[in-house]
Amino acid sequence: MRYLLSVLIIVILFFEQSFAQEFLDVMVLEETNATSIIVQNPNESLLEVKAPIDEIRIESNNKIINITKVKKGIWWVYLKPGTHIISFQAEGLTTVQKRFFFNPKDVKGIRIKIEASGSSRLNKNSGQLIISTDPEGADIYINEEFYGRTPYQGNLLSGKYKLEIKKDSYLTIEKNIIIRPAALNPWNFSLSAISCEQYFKEAEKKYYNAEFNEALVLLNQYLIVCNPDMTMQKQTYRLMILTYMAKNDRKMAGDIVIKLLKVNRGYTADIIKDKPAYIRLVNEVRKEIATKDEQQRIKQKQEQQEEQLAIKEHPEEESNSTVYWIV
Repeated sequence: MRYLLSVLIIVILFFEQSFAQEFLDVMVLEETNATSIIVQNPNESLLEVKAPIDEIRIESNNKIINITKVKKGIWWVYLKPGTHIISFQAEGLTTVQKRFFFNPKDVKGIRIKIEASGSSRLNKNSGQLIISTDPEGADIYINEEFYGRTPYQGNLLSGKYKLEIKKDSYLTIEKNIIIRPAALNPWNFSLSAISCEQYFKEAEKKYYNAEFNEALVLLNQYLIVCNPDMTMQKQTYRLMILTYMAKNDRKMAGDIVIKLLKVNRGYTADIIKDKPAYIRLVNEVRKEIATKDEQQRIKQKQEQQEEQLAIKEHPEEESNSTVYWIV
């Protein structure tokens, strides 16, 4: 009897410890007004963090950043302008992430609230989504909205969602998921590195899905990493030009054409053949190059003429300097 009681106590303690680890309290972020501090340095911006905890660890883009504790429960985080994915970590609490964009001298505020986690905070209308990936640090998009990076844990209303897992140099994972109410919904994904054969196919897929920026990233990576042969180079540059034109960025499309024209005009013509829009673009670029060359020639000729005129108007005079003979 004592033996069974001991075993029962051990099992209870084990499950209590397991659930204590699994159901950590949750940090909930709320944007708020910051103090009236003014940032003077144009290369800095400020995030003010308010939280009812003594210590906190803050990372930006997976790197630990220095924070200044102003007073109890308030920290200042100085950041460079731009986009930051900031994660907040504290002992006994789940990690939470949020994307911020800062202009130079921006001041933003965030308030952290603590809520109970696990089954105690799940109601009949929501479930807890837990996502992990190998490797970690993948971007999570739910219904095309960014939610954070893996490992991730958060609550969603029950129902169907489109989940996307994205990470540079890895194949994107797309999956339709169902969030069960009042339950944990864990997902674990093993990411597959993109092979050279897949880079171009993935870029084409992004292009046809109107994900132009991601297509361009893949095409540039393909040229750098895979060093494709001549045939694939032509297809890659053709798709790059097409992508920039789909973005209405004729300048970048033209810059590629200019770069290729400097290498080999026949090579460029082969890339744009049977593409009326490309032909118009390359003709415009060639005309632009010819105009710039003509302007440069005119400028050089004018400079030469001005130099010759200056010589005629101010001929060299005989030196009037005194010569001293030493006897």
